[in-house]
Amino acid sequence: MFSFSYILLCLLVGLWGMNRKIGFALTFVLSLLLTPVIAALILLVTKEKTQ
Repeated sequence: MFSFSYILLCLLVGLWGMNRKIGFALTFVLSLLLTPVIAALILLVTKEKTQ
C-alpha cells in the first residue's frame, strides 16, 4: 500500500511539473529518486514554460 501511495504522489508531482521547463518526465524521475516533497520544492524554484 505504501509503494502505491508513493508512486501516486510522484505522479501528481510529475503532473504539476508538466507546465514547468523541466517537464513531466524529469519531475517524475526526481520524485522517484529523491522524494516527492523535494521534487515539489525544486518545482517551486523552476520557471514556467513559455508559450
